Amino acid sequence: MEHGYFIVSLDLELMWGMKDKKTIATYGDNVLGARKAIPQILKIFSEKGIHATWAIVGLLFSAKKSDTMEMLPARIPVYHQPKLSSYNYLEQLGDDEDTDQYHYGDSLIRLISRYKHQEIASHTFSHYYCLEKGQTKEDFASDILAAKKAAERYNVEIKSLVLPRNQINKKYLDVLIENKIFAYRGTEENWLYQATKSNDPNFIRRLFKLLDTYFNLSGYHCYTLEEAAVRPKLLNLRSSRFLRPYIKTFSLCEKLKIQRIKAQMKHAAKHHLLFHLWWHPHNFGLNTEKNMENLQEILDYYLYLHQKYGFQSANMAEIAEIYLKK
Repeated sequence: MEHGYFIVSLDLELMWGMKDKKTIATYGDNVLGARKAIPQILKIFSEKGIHATWAIVGLLFSAKKSDTMEMLPARIPVYHQPKLSSYNYLEQLGDDEDTDQYHYGDSLIRLISRYKHQEIASHTFSHYYCLEKGQTKEDFASDILAAKKAAERYNVEIKSLVLPRNQINKKYLDVLIENKIFAYRGTEENWLYQATKSNDPNFIRRLFKLLDTYFNLSGYHCYTLEEAAVRPKLLNLRSSRFLRPYIKTFSLCEKLKIQRIKAQMKHAAKHHLLFHLWWHPHNFGLNTEKNMENLQEILDYYLYLHQKYGFQSANMAEIAEIYLKK
């Protein structure tokens, strides 16, 4: 590559991604806060020339319950842990987005669509877990087809995918190719970031991942376009860094967190590599001002690297297009 690329992706799921971990009572404020943060994020992306991928759960492509029910896939996964299935929570749906701000994304999708260089991608239809027991490849194929059809209602062609919990099942990659999905976001190539099932013990891993947020324990996680290719027409645009939200408990470490990200960005820019930053909009749902300040600093640094090294911003579909042309 003649220059490096700065990839940004956001996982938009509202309460569909919280179902097995949080409730509206415990996490509702974060979700509602995401609705206020998203316009701010889009505004700063526009100001800084950031091309971003918004991976959206298919169940959010709706403004009312009747539409949601019509979109359901032909096959429903039967996880051994029922709490993992979004379909067990359909009874909680309100009638429409006006009465239920937790489970509908119509207005947000339309807002994102109005901004240039913002790719709408898939976060699967039902916040699907590819490594959990009980589900099958056929269930996954049905889910992806439903996600594509849901997006088509908004005149969106799905070209990229982010899998919930980054649970990559390599046996399912053919499903992506068959559905003309050219890129997905995998995990960093380090044991700390290996995707796990929901019941896997991970305390030690989580501790070291937290430390890696502030100190370079695992490397820069930047890579070439060629290294991203897993099939002739499929890229694994793996994560380089999760942008952890501001937490008051760790406020004294915020500068270390941002410096860690900047060091990775600089490494990518200097060596003409890919760097992939991601987070969830609901991570900005609380302490929004502090989180936006962090984002501002990161994007200002991107502009500096753009000027000095020719670092470029591109969304996942654009990177895939560059690769396919090569």
